[in-house]
Amino acid sequence: MKTIALATLSLTVLIACQSRQPSNEHTRQLTREDFNRRAAEKFLPFFWREDTNRDDKIQPNEFAVLWGYGDSDWSHWITPQQQFTAQFDEAYRAMLEPGPPASNPAEEQRHKLVLDELAQGRPTLVETDLSRETPDTANTIRHLMNAARFIEFIYVKQKGVFGLEGKIPAVDSAGRMLLYRNQSPFCEGPRT
Repeated sequence: MKTIALATLSLTVLIACQSRQPSNEHTRQLTREDFNRRAAEKFLPFFWREDTNRDDKIQPNEFAVLWGYGDSDWSHWITPQQQFTAQFDEAYRAMLEPGPPASNPAEEQRHKLVLDELAQGRPTLVETDLSRETPDTANTIRHLMNAARFIEFIYVKQKGVFGLEGKIPAVDSAGRMLLYRNQSPFCEGPRT
């Protein structure tokens, strides 16, 4: 069973909070499609909903933080003034960088297959705005999300992959996403 969420997506590396001020100045170089693909490859809980102003640059109001993995605390990525944080800027720069080189040809081939597997996915965002809901409704949703986390935990235990994420090197963010998305270490796409 896949994770149920306010903002879900089967697609983060935890990035430490920093006190630097956000730059919001560097050029946003990724297209929407590339942004969402690279976020998955880097195991970041990011999703670019839509390029509403058609400027080909992600804006805070076009951005969703996904629930279910990684650092999904909205305030770590967007300031109260609706600007990207320094933590977001750092993660964005990491998305522009290639992954570390493979240690051997077999690892290089495995990494290519993992990236191909992730590229075959077409994630869907399910987003709910609870800002106009009553506190009781919001509290009920919070309880349902906690139940979803518990169900996910039970499923991972039943499937036999509990604890496997801890065995994946931290630098293998694409491998971590594959495990999260497929709930197994194996490729399931038609090409892989």
